[in-house]
Amino acid sequence: MDPLCGGTRAARLTAQGKLAAAWTYNPLGILATFAAAAAALRLTVGLIARRWLNLQIHWNPRMRWAALALVVFALTLLEIRQQGRADLLTKPY
Repeated sequence: MDPLCGGTRAARLTAQGKLAAAWTYNPLGILATFAAAAAALRLTVGLIARRWLNLQIHWNPRMRWAALALVVFALTLLEIRQQGRADLLTKPY
């Protein structure tokens, strides 16, 4: 199992409003669905208002390493979690 396994099912369940079931398959699917909805909202507001919402983060080297370490740690935990749910993720939906 890779960390993305179950992401499509989780995204579908998130779109249906079944967050607990989506969490069971892959928590990253919930995050991806909300990020896609935020991007679509940003696009809609930008096209209508002709003003774009921007987020600027000023990174210093220490913040970059901390963010990278956090992402690697989170993906490692997700990989361990997904391995524990291999029986759920390999059966048909």
